[in-house]
Amino acid sequence: MVYDAWDPDIGYYRNELTVEVTMNVLGLPRYQDYSCSGAGQARIVLGAWLVSANERFPEPEGTEAAEEFLSYYDPSALDLSLTHAMLDLPPRTVARVVEEHWEALLSADTTTEELAELLELPLTGEDALPDPTWASGWDTRPVPTDPDGRDPVCP
Repeated sequence: MVYDAWDPDIGYYRNELTVEVTMNVLGLPRYQDYSCSGAGQARIVLGAWLVSANERFPEPEGTEAAEEFLSYYDPSALDLSLTHAMLDLPPRTVARVVEEHWEALLSADTTTEELAELLELPLTGEDALPDPTWASGWDTRPVPTDPDGRDPVCP
């Protein structure tokens, strides 16, 4: 939800605007209204990359923005690892893959593993993605609503 008073020249509002637009474009529910798990969905990793791609973000704010976005959707360890790997790739490399596979990446059925394959990032072997670590402390999530300890899957 975007408000008229939001001034994109102010960092807080710029970040909120970026997050709101990204959620809407990717078809993700607003985290403020509906807690759900996007674990394993390529679109939450793509969303994290998109919010960090704001050219006004110097490092480490881009990584912080990506991790904050991920934290809204109860990410898996692989989601976090792939997000960090994508942030290390040349933006043109990621953009090319996103452009070529946009429709598939919008689907909740496209997995994080499939996105890694499209980006030619190995998940096993010597060159596999490293174990994830949260760089900015966004590893806290809302209390899950399902008894199994996870939020319901994001539609």
